[in-house]
Amino acid sequence: MQAELDKLCLQYDTILRTMPAGALRTQEMNRILVKLRALGPSTSGRIDALKRSGSAGSRLAAVAMMQMEPEMADLPWLLDRFSSEAPFVFYHAALALVNAANAESGPDRGGVAEFARQALAIVEDHLKPDEATVAVLRALIEGGANA
Repeated sequence: MQAELDKLCLQYDTILRTMPAGALRTQEMNRILVKLRALGPSTSGRIDALKRSGSAGSRLAAVAMMQMEPEMADLPWLLDRFSSEAPFVFYHAALALVNAANAESGPDRGGVAEFARQALAIVEDHLKPDEATVAVLRALIEGGANA
């Protein structure tokens, strides 16, 4: 499992670096993310190392793990993704926030909503904010169940 995780992280890094932005690149990134989610529960012991990694793919793996295991959500770290990652990660970090808000053992919904407000401000500051990310964050802020 560890080798597969490392391979997927490297593939994401390569796609991010070599493919032009667009639908094909997003499709390939989504393909990798789906596989990272599937590996999440069996590799979640590495989450702290992945969060600290210089590899964008490793950090995406940590986001995927937080989506699948919302009790692992590190809200300040997720918020930082909106400032330091490629826009592809914004939507997935927003989904991790939603899952954290909906988790029984996760942080309280009001606390997550505050992080969502801060994330929305960052996303809306981009020249062309991703509408799906904005919609997810607004729904979370407004308290929509299962945003």
